Amino acid sequence: QMCIRDRYQRRVHGQAIHEKRPDMWIWLGDAAYVENMTIFYYTFVFPGLDLARDRLQQTKDDPDYQTMVKGGPHILGIWDNHDYGQDFGGKDFPFKTEMQSIFLDFIDEPIDSPRRKRKGIYEHYIINVTPKPDVSFNVHLILLDVRFHRDSIQNDILGQEQWEWLQAEISKDKQGLYLIASGSQIISIDRIIHDIWDENSLNRLLNILASENVYAVLLSGDVHLGEFMSLPCSENYLGYELIEFTSSGLGHTSIDHFPFVGEELDKILFPSTYNKDEDRFRKRNFGPVSYTHLTLPTIYSV
Repeated sequence: QMCIRDRYQRRVHGQAIHEKRPDMWIWLGDAAYVENMTIFYYTFVFPGLDLARDRLQQTKDDPDYQTMVKGGPHILGIWDNHDYGQDFGGKDFPFKTEMQSIFLDFIDEPIDSPRRKRKGIYEHYIINVTPKPDVSFNVHLILLDVRFHRDSIQNDILGQEQWEWLQAEISKDKQGLYLIASGSQIISIDRIIHDIWDENSLNRLLNILASENVYAVLLSGDVHLGEFMSLPCSENYLGYELIEFTSSGLGHTSIDHFPFVGEELDKILFPSTYNKDEDRFRKRNFGPVSYTHLTLPTIYSV
């Protein structure tokens, strides 16, 4: 789930999320807008490390967020541009190493975590699910870092080190369900303005999924609306329909930016290549995921 900006922070569905009693909470980017907005609407500048740390702490201290995490769900997360510290930011952001430490502090990542030692905050978690006493399987949650190594000139969103890590992790266990999470949308490569994956990186991900023969569902945030998408013709090379589920935003949505024309503008910005308008939800939202079936590919429900 994402994203929170200061002026909307008090309305983040904290009680509704708490009542779901989630086992874990996964940030999908923009847990705070750490930058300063300039006089030019929707352009941002990095304010320095102290202010960036303070703005993430504001999210953490927010009473509604404290209500949400009451009861102890495990907090996980990845960043996107605004909690990374640079809009459309990538590998050349000069404060990325310092921001890595600040972000991991925000989600209370253990001091000895591998995420604090590697270049980037990507990680793989294995969650054992037991839908019946005599049945269990693994859900593989992979959090991808789409900022630290991002090279827009070379059309590479993950960087060679992370690509090699990703394939190695998937090759260890080809059973169960893979949930692959990204701060930026993955399959919607024809959309304008939005900070999304490039076609080269998408094809590289698809090649890994196909070569390793695993079943995956994609998770993303960023775009200030919730939606389901499916990749056309993915059955031909994966053997199943590749679905991406976007949950965004927790504190504000695209209609908050343009209250009179937001929905019509969204129809222009979000063409119907990967879904239809009825597959989109433009109000504030969060995305609970549960596992209810025992046979792939209908193992997940949202």
